[in-house]
Amino acid sequence: MQLSTGITVASARTGNVIYRGQPTSPVLGDTNNQNGRVRAGSASNKGGLRSGDSFPTSTPWIRDSLNIGRDWPPCKVWEGTLTQGEDVCLIVPTIWEYDPGQHFLEGWADWAFDIGTKIRDRLPSLVGPHAQWQVNALSLGLDLAVSIKKITGTSASRPIGMKPDPKNRDTHVFDPYVLVLNYDTADRIAREEPSGRGRGVLAVRYLESPDLRGDYMLYLQVDRVDNDTRPVRLRSANYPDRFIQHRNFLVELVEPTTDGDRRDNAFVPVPGLSDPAGVSFESISFPGHYLRHQGFELKLQPRTEDALFMLDATFRELPGLADPKASSFESVNYPGHFLRHRGFRIYLDPAISETLYRQDATFFRVY
Repeated sequence: MQLSTGITVASARTGNVIYRGQPTSPVLGDTNNQNGRVRAGSASNKGGLRSGDSFPTSTPWIRDSLNIGRDWPPCKVWEGTLTQGEDVCLIVPTIWEYDPGQHFLEGWADWAFDIGTKIRDRLPSLVGPHAQWQVNALSLGLDLAVSIKKITGTSASRPIGMKPDPKNRDTHVFDPYVLVLNYDTADRIAREEPSGRGRGVLAVRYLESPDLRGDYMLYLQVDRVDNDTRPVRLRSANYPDRFIQHRNFLVELVEPTTDGDRRDNAFVPVPGLSDPAGVSFESISFPGHYLRHQGFELKLQPRTEDALFMLDATFRELPGLADPKASSFESVNYPGHFLRHRGFRIYLDPAISETLYRQDATFFRVY
């Protein structure tokens, strides 16, 4: 999981801590090691962040269209899958809590605006002259993993939680702001400028808060995730019940019938080992093993730093030869040669102008 240090992440479903970083200074969102208090990774019904989940990029805080530089924290977390027909959750990772009798909301507001003023004053020197500081009406529009001291020069720490504090059962915790979009809506927003403030940017407005008394604007950015690292299965275009699968380290076209089959036909697509513009496939059941052609036959072998291995394990993913909605995979070191099934084994064969070849060399990604 690609996370900054200095934070604690837990499953929103179970409350179990799955990651804890070691802060070098007090950070907003640190639990200060208080028992029973953990940072919520999400608040959707999909179960929260889990080990193995990934952010879209290793630096999700880079938002060029908002004139935001690399020192700005993330303002979103993807959960679920951005695939057609499914919903995704765009989560603002901010949490606020209610402490009865402690005037928490008023105190939080004063604290937030004080910090906000300091950050606003320093933003131009950190991330450029056009950067703006935005605060949500009921939560701080700042990711919980960022060190306030780094930005303002002074420490600021406030414990937060996703479940009641065992020392004070009257303390209640509310969910982060969650915006649920279906695939079509998310895809359209990611490609357009609905708010006029940059591609994929949504402006969420909150009016006349009885506690904060004002108008507040929160900006969310929806990105299309093209370099996905979810496990994928490659389904044959002309044998739709069969998938590319390794067996005894050879690769075949198999109809899965067991859980073992479903593990052995799942791969993680990663940037090409010899060319990041290409793609390589790492086995789920044998981590560190990749699909590579050898003797013009596809095999599963452990990764080495050998240049030939890197080339043999890298493919160019192109629109499917038989169906442009699917994919075909061309060898980087044998241009014009594509992965295709033949006799239910997977080979690297030179392209020929035949319908059967095009069908045999076309595969659908299935998540």
